[in-house]
Amino acid sequence: MSKNLVIHYLGISAFVFVLPNGDKIGIDFWTPGAFSYSDDTPTNNGIPDGRILKCHLVSHDHKDHCFVPDHAFAIQGVVDGKIEDGKTVLKLPDLSVRQYDSEHFNPSMGRGSKANTVFVFDFDGLVICHLADAFGTLLDSQKLLELKKKIGKIDLLLLPIDGANIKPLSLPALFSALQVLAPSAVIPMHYYATIDKTNFMAEAKKRGFKIADRVSEFTLNKDLLRPSEGMVFYRLSPAPFRII
Repeated sequence: MSKNLVIHYLGISAFVFVLPNGDKIGIDFWTPGAFSYSDDTPTNNGIPDGRILKCHLVSHDHKDHCFVPDHAFAIQGVVDGKIEDGKTVLKLPDLSVRQYDSEHFNPSMGRGSKANTVFVFDFDGLVICHLADAFGTLLDSQKLLELKKKIGKIDLLLLPIDGANIKPLSLPALFSALQVLAPSAVIPMHYYATIDKTNFMAEAKKRGFKIADRVSEFTLNKDLLRPSEGMVFYRLSPAPFRII
């Protein structure tokens, strides 16, 4: 029998994963009150109390990713500016998490390189990949191919679609990256003003992909994903986490 993983979207790049036994894993919470996004505006009460979390993962130290609630056990991907590539950072009965080195920026963006952690979740034979702010890697075809080889298959990709004036990020560039990563399903996250959820999903539909709406969360299991039917794009709306 397939196991269920509940994926709840808080906003920006923040999620809570709820395991079959009720354990909750947080990732990339934003600093409350620090941001106002056009299509992804989070509410300050959206972040759960740290005491309900088994652990909390932090991809890098930008304020829209690095807030750790009081009482939460945090796993920092970047330590002293470096990432231990390929390391398994969490191992639970139903879930393990590995981390990979990637770049937030690259020279083509006119900015220096900055470390960004890609967290990969292994759950009941499924692979969920959270790219955080890996824009520098997404826009470098060789580095993206190397990352894909390290990760292997990807069933669900949590994809940042805008980075606030990060160039040359574009819809064609994002869909080229998706061809390399080849996930079975995609959840777009990290929206700003240039590429928002609406025009990203419109582009996916124009390219013939299936669009599936959910509210703020959905339940992932082996029965949901059917790679033979092509890539599916899930549209989630941010919402505060309610204890379940």
